[in-house]
Amino acid sequence: EPAGKWLPEVTNRDNYAGTYYKPIDAVMFKTNTNKTIYYQVHTKGKWLSYVTGYNENDKINGYAGILGKEIDGLRIYLK
Repeated sequence: EPAGKWLPEVTNRDNYAGTYYKPIDAVMFKTNTNKTIYYQVHTKGKWLSYVTGYNENDKINGYAGILGKEIDGLRIYLK
């Protein structure tokens, strides 16, 4: 099955990200603080590089993950 599509942005604690029974393969985070958000995902045995962007068209720093490869871990911090 081809990689999924980007879902609507989650903007509050009453919503959630993801689709039942479908693995998540990429994520984007942003913050409304004056700090930079760093986030990193783990896929099948390895951690990918930290990213800080929020742009689905930027495959290097716009989101974390590899389309089509399931995420099984996540790290996030603000600096």
